Amino acid sequence: MTASIQSVLDAFPARPVRVLRSPVLSPLATVLLAVLLLGIGGVFLWGEGPGLMKDWKISQAPLIIRDAEITGGRCTTRLVLVNCEAKLSYKVAGVSYRSEPSLMFLSFEGYDSARAVRSATDPALATLNIALDQLWNRTITLICLSALFAGFAVFALMLFPRARRWQRLVNERASVSVVPMIVEITNSTRNFKRNTYSFSYNDGGQKRRAQGALGKDRPFVVGFKGKHPLALALLAAHGDPLLLDEQLTVIEITDVERDALRAARDALA
Repeated sequence: MTASIQSVLDAFPARPVRVLRSPVLSPLATVLLAVLLLGIGGVFLWGEGPGLMKDWKISQAPLIIRDAEITGGRCTTRLVLVNCEAKLSYKVAGVSYRSEPSLMFLSFEGYDSARAVRSATDPALATLNIALDQLWNRTITLICLSALFAGFAVFALMLFPRARRWQRLVNERASVSVVPMIVEITNSTRNFKRNTYSFSYNDGGQKRRAQGALGKDRPFVVGFKGKHPLALALLAAHGDPLLLDEQLTVIEITDVERDALRAARDALA
């Protein structure tokens, strides 16, 4: 770290400060997010699982239905995720049957034709030949998507202890000891009108990574390392880093202290 940037750290007040806003979601929000993500994964399993199991049964003894009527058949592709659906009407030994297969899989190809296939042992089970051609693709896709959302849900729950620590710190309205530091912002995203920044910092010679949300605000940038902004942050007493916003409203400091930090930053230019 250069001596000039060190001057910004030196300008930070040498006293405990109050934290006014949590840099992460509230504990309740993390739980609700986890439930939402699990729900999305459950929707995939509920919507695709029964049809997939039925098609595995059909694949044991498939039989082309040559006189089947296929209506409403279509396949739509979003990036590489293909969704196909159709309505099948057919007769076996004079008995009418109907089936509405729906399937999802990953593919770079388009599909504009399909044939009806039924089980030779159970005429009530029918699907599209595409469904059987993509059985393993569909199985792996369903497992991966469900596991992905389940993994996101677990990650959200892992944030719960950190969210509780910050929420308790804000609610207690007590001043805490902090250590000012410079962090390197590596990425930024905007979701639900919240700017979230990923950053790395040096913690006793060990490089660590963290994230901080600033609402609509930008971080208090003091310089650049290549293309990555360098911003002012605080290491709180419980070991969590707190990214400071441009207006310096995340913490409670006086206008004089705020002006001193800005003057030290402006002097770098």
